[in-house]
Amino acid sequence: MTDKLKKIIAEYRLCAKKHGEATMEGDYKLANENYDKLVKLLQKIRQFGNDGDIALLSLIEDENQSVRCWAATDSLKYDKRKAVKVLKKLSKEEGIIAFDAKMVLSEWKKGNLKLL
Repeated sequence: MTDKLKKIIAEYRLCAKKHGEATMEGDYKLANENYDKLVKLLQKIRQFGNDGDIALLSLIEDENQSVRCWAATDSLKYDKRKAVKVLKKLSKEEGIIAFDAKMVLSEWKKGNLKLL
């Protein structure tokens, strides 16, 4: 992994963590701000092709629930089996991130989830 990709992945991780924290605290402005950053970072990650997908997939084992949820969601196109496994596990936990994981799985199965 290049240094540039490492930096982008680290920033993605931080924004995913901040998004989760802001969501749990009810700070929609900070959550929205980090959502926007995550979308832009994902576009940058996708520019690295397979290397970017592999780097993103590495975050599905992160200690932070929100990071795992974001990374798994954004990895559905690349490795459906691993991503679904992580989302199902998260959906069995409690809290807003578990609910998010349930909704991602539900919308993905219906074909309503637009993935970059």
